[in-house]
Amino acid sequence: MMKTNLKTFNKNIKKHRNFLKKNGYLVITNILNKKDLENMEKLILKTAKIYINFNKRKISGLDDPYFNKELIKLRKKSKKKFAYFFDTLQTSIASYQLWTNTKIMIIVKKIMACEIDTISATDLLVRIDSPIDIRNKLEWHQDSAFFRQNNKGYNGLNCWTPLTKLTFNMGPLEFLEKSHKLGLVKVKKKRPGKFRSLQRKIDPKLIKNLEIKKFELNLGDFIFLNMDTVHRSGENTSKIFRMSSICRYHKTNSKDFNPGLNIYKYSNKNLNKEVHGF
Repeated sequence: MMKTNLKTFNKNIKKHRNFLKKNGYLVITNILNKKDLENMEKLILKTAKIYINFNKRKISGLDDPYFNKELIKLRKKSKKKFAYFFDTLQTSIASYQLWTNTKIMIIVKKIMACEIDTISATDLLVRIDSPIDIRNKLEWHQDSAFFRQNNKGYNGLNCWTPLTKLTFNMGPLEFLEKSHKLGLVKVKKKRPGKFRSLQRKIDPKLIKNLEIKKFELNLGDFIFLNMDTVHRSGENTSKIFRMSSICRYHKTNSKDFNPGLNIYKYSNKNLNKEVHGF
């Protein structure tokens, strides 16, 4: 099984849940349609117009060549303004609309085998990954190293979806099949510099024999990962940004759940020190 569509998933939920348990990932196609994602497109285009003068030119969509060319110029010309653009996207209601969409929640509930009222969501994220430039490219890592709402990776779910049609030259998300069986790997955190992403890199020796998986995806397709599955940003060699959205779901009624005020501060002070260093 490489990919499965929504109809096939619903015919045999147990089979697909077991596939995720065994392999650490599950790809389901055609969950959402273009209309379901239109608010995300509006969010990105309208926010970009705060920092870019498009001279009243009509932008056809997120993969519009002119739009991407101007966005690349902004990133090169002003790291600070691009950072403002990126940060504004992260707290938008549009992201919450996407990740609480009924179609998504039904799938998540079935995969996690629990009711919606026992699921929490953290770190809703919009990624805007630039062509060629690797300033914010994440190396091999586990989400469980950043988000410890659950101590066990199988009680959480890392969900990823593209916001445009995703081809291999755009650098799809890469992950290592069955790497979740390593459990939580202890790593040291490192930030290479200002305007660069925090890294919690995995020792290459631990993962050298694992198979890399990556998929071309259409709008409305989703990847679901065990929180311990090792993954990284792909290399974008195209001329347009790879735009995607991410959400992490967690079981709140499992014994390994760590309550917290938000993703950066848990009720458990020892866990704050272990994960965040404070």
